[in-house]
Amino acid sequence: MHGFRVYVWSAVDVDSGEILAIYASWSRSMLIALKFIKMVLDRCLNKPMIIVDGRPWYRWALDRLGLEYRYERFSLRNTFERFFRYLKERTRRFYNNINT
Repeated sequence: MHGFRVYVWSAVDVDSGEILAIYASWSRSMLIALKFIKMVLDRCLNKPMIIVDGRPWYRWALDRLGLEYRYERFSLRNTFERFFRYLKERTRRFYNNINT
């Protein structure tokens, strides 16, 4: 409505469905991806296999950190796609119920 756009970054454990980290930013860039991935790694005991979509900022940040990653469009990514669908539904309901 007011032209504000916020990007939500999230990391989800694919095996357990546990949310490891959520971060909101005003933009998407390689440096923000690097910051977010470092935040996620602080919460991990080991270097995890990371599954990403095709955005270039992920690949740059993961290569820079020397982490193993895999590109996927479907299958395991469905876990956090469901999470984002739920998040969008909840925020839409919240937004529609606020009197301005």
